[in-house]
Amino acid sequence: MAKWIGCLAALPAALLLAAPASADVTISAAISLKPALEKAQPLLEQAAGEKVSFNFGASGTLAGQIQQGAPVDLFIAADRPTVQKLQDAHAVDSDSVQSIAGNELVLIIPRLSSAPKPANFSDLLKLNKLALGDPKLVPAGAYARETLTALKLYDPLDQAGKLVTAENVAQVVAFVQRGDVDAGLVYATDAQAAAGIAIVAAADPAAHSPIEYVSALVAASAHHDAAAQAQRALSSYQVQAVLHDFGFTPPPAGAQRPISNDQLPVTSTYLRSWLLSLEVATIATALNALLAIPLSYLLARHRFPLRWLFESLVILPLIVPPTVVGFALMLLIGRSGLYGMITGHTLLFTRLAAILASSVVSFPLLVLPLRAAFAATPREYHEEARMAGLSPWQRFIHVALPLARGGILSGLLLGFARALGEFGATLMLVSTSEHTRTLPIQIYLDTSSTMDYAAAWPSVVVLALTSMAVILLANRLRWLETDK
Repeated sequence: MAKWIGCLAALPAALLLAAPASADVTISAAISLKPALEKAQPLLEQAAGEKVSFNFGASGTLAGQIQQGAPVDLFIAADRPTVQKLQDAHAVDSDSVQSIAGNELVLIIPRLSSAPKPANFSDLLKLNKLALGDPKLVPAGAYARETLTALKLYDPLDQAGKLVTAENVAQVVAFVQRGDVDAGLVYATDAQAAAGIAIVAAADPAAHSPIEYVSALVAASAHHDAAAQAQRALSSYQVQAVLHDFGFTPPPAGAQRPISNDQLPVTSTYLRSWLLSLEVATIATALNALLAIPLSYLLARHRFPLRWLFESLVILPLIVPPTVVGFALMLLIGRSGLYGMITGHTLLFTRLAAILASSVVSFPLLVLPLRAAFAATPREYHEEARMAGLSPWQRFIHVALPLARGGILSGLLLGFARALGEFGATLMLVSTSEHTRTLPIQIYLDTSSTMDYAAAWPSVVVLALTSMAVILLANRLRWLETDK
């Protein structure tokens, strides 16, 4: 038996060792380079002598993947500091670092919108919402913050809750295209390639660090020589011509000044996110209870046509991915959704949106145990109450609720725990804005993007222990009810 256990334990490692390496040269690049690099793909493949595949995303996210051992051969970031972090971690070859292009920061607005339209940067304080990339995650966001800070606009906009931060520049463009925000700060190349938006003004280059795209060979590359050839091709006349066609500028001369990354102290940032998570989970659970308790009683004690279909719809958010729930809610409460058509406004990027996401995702975890608790109450008590002349509402208040109180408390605790840890749907509705950044989103940013694992660990432990304590308490209540 011990021999078989040892073989099974070694199986995962054996499979990993036996797994073939990727046959392609993998290039992880800032998402703003996507159209240009896809157009230049044949040129890069010709230079590398191998097939080239791309992985696009926010520079910080891609850097985090590389540091965690993702099979990447060549990295192209939208700023130098992100590459410098990988150099410090010895994840890229320092001798291979080189600038390949530049860009320009511009202010964009939706073409068709009834919202106030800024004529220039001085009008930004009049807006309701301004979108930019998350400065901790997106280089364009860091450049945008530098620009707003130089104009003495960042703090007033931030304190008024008017800043909406996104995971990448493409998301900022999407927010503006849909009219969910009044304006956005993006690269000129992203604005040039997008429909339905207009460029209002360009940022003064002196107001922010020089914008440069920096490439580096990944130290653990399995295709080092081919990747080096592809990197060399990035500076060739042919590839530079493609970059120019998409609006990129030549690499800025002497672009070494680091982007500022001032932020709140770690304790303050995590404490605010933790308190916000508690607030969102508490309100979401309270709102859910108002509907889930009577609904669960109805499902448990009454028969009505198509009850099975209704019950299936109730538990659907428990089955489908949270991102699907987030997408559906985004269509519902966005400016172009039902709420927007009725009011002309949007609920996206607000605390109410976070509460709504947590409520919908956690709702089934209230209904299921509550329904079981109501169904487990002895039928004879209900019959005696009915024969005594109590109305259905009176039977619900004076019989069903007292008998199922343990199951009700258990269900509320489970729903609270799920709401406390909600991430996927919430991220789609509130993005990464500081004023709506719950603790799961904060942990996600620190672990997958900024690689600040030391800061994330305490919050991961606190969130896990809180969830475990809630589950243990819920189970204890359920067993006490069962043992009666």
